[in-house]
Amino acid sequence: MTKNIKKIYFNGNNETEIKEEKQKYAASFNAGTLNEYKKDGNLKACNAFVYKNNKDYIIVDTDDKTSFKYVVQLIKNYDLVDITKHFMTRSISNVRNINKYKYHFYFKNNLNLESNKIKINASNLDILVNSLVFESSDSLNILNLEMFPDMNEQMYKELLKYNSSSNEIKEEIKEEIKEEIKINTDNKIKDILDCLLKIMIIGG
Repeated sequence: MTKNIKKIYFNGNNETEIKEEKQKYAASFNAGTLNEYKKDGNLKACNAFVYKNNKDYIIVDTDDKTSFKYVVQLIKNYDLVDITKHFMTRSISNVRNINKYKYHFYFKNNLNLESNKIKINASNLDILVNSLVFESSDSLNILNLEMFPDMNEQMYKELLKYNSSSNEIKEEIKEEIKEEIKINTDNKIKDILDCLLKIMIIGG
């Protein structure tokens, strides 16, 4: 991941501005003309990175409440909650308080996927394996490559079935997580579950 990483800076205050900045950086990166952002005078220090994911990882990218809740439920179903903090990052728009449901979930590409799946079933859920990836400067510090889980084949199939109009996550999920928090004695797992619950409650 680090061999082709570039330091950059985002200044956008809405989705359109962030998208325009991404397009600018992507064009420069692909042309080989993107220089690392350096602090100069009154300019702020870099607050993000861009790199090319060359089929090394599977990145599940959520862009709205229903896609986020769907992925969180799958993580719970496949017993990955206790390591979530090692493979889940907040996207640029999330960090900049523009869209609190934009997350990246990293998995090992043990399925040897070759191409991206964009806007699965016309939804706001993407699966990225061969694309540029933008992360906040803080996000890369929390990722633990050794702790990335394998992508379960059944889980992948469930991701491909996602349809935002027919897969609303039920309110019972919140109650299930609340109950699991009560009975779970592992503080680290409790903290992660509590964090996920708060995100879901804030989002309604």
